[in-house]
Amino acid sequence: MAGYAHGGVKEQLDAFLPEGNVAVGDTASMADLLARWHAQPPPLPRQIPSPYNMQDMIQAHLDVYQELTPYS
Repeated sequence: MAGYAHGGVKEQLDAFLPEGNVAVGDTASMADLLARWHAQPPPLPRQIPSPYNMQDMIQAHLDVYQELTPYS
């Protein structure tokens, strides 16, 4: 995964694939990175770190629902 180093995308890439961060608006660097990765994909992490893995995201959603419905 590659993305512009801004907001949530930057935070996620910092956590598990920092080499995928590209300066905002730098389309030439993005095209170059994607071309290189198309030829040779980067190694991906074996596990997605917390809080970005599916189980943590599901639990976070459930916690919000529980907080919003205290009478259930």
